[in-house]
Amino acid sequence: MDNNSRPRMESRRAARNHVFNIIFQCEFSGVDEIEDTLKNYYEVLRDEVEEEKKDDPEYEELVINEEFVNKAVFGISENIEDIDRIIGENTKGWKVERLAKVDLAILRIAVYEMKYDDDIPNQVAINEAVEMAKKYGEKKSSSFINGILGAINRKIDGGVI
Repeated sequence: MDNNSRPRMESRRAARNHVFNIIFQCEFSGVDEIEDTLKNYYEVLRDEVEEEKKDDPEYEELVINEEFVNKAVFGISENIEDIDRIIGENTKGWKVERLAKVDLAILRIAVYEMKYDDDIPNQVAINEAVEMAKKYGEKKSSSFINGILGAINRKIDGGVI
């Protein structure tokens, strides 16, 4: 890339993966520390990009979609009780605190997108969550998450949620 061209914006899928990483980290640092977690996450990403640039002069830097990431991360943290309540009401035989941390982070993102983000169609949120579960979760995570989100989507469509 020459110096006059602007870096391309990363995809929403890539931005959603950043959201996943941050929300997953909050399982250990706590949602109260969201601003510090976000700041540290961006610093690490920027350091990694600088290292890549040093190692590969042809490296094409993508601009982090911080608007998407920040909106989702803060939206999830501000609505965490409601999001967890919705998840808990739809996980038969599972308490939210007993869910695998990876699955819980993915579910929180998807429920946030389905309930609070009108820019993302529910089916897209579900599909993206299933793909994340295939990438980060256990063998059965994708079907588990798909089932929970399908039930939640039916309730949203029916006006119950």
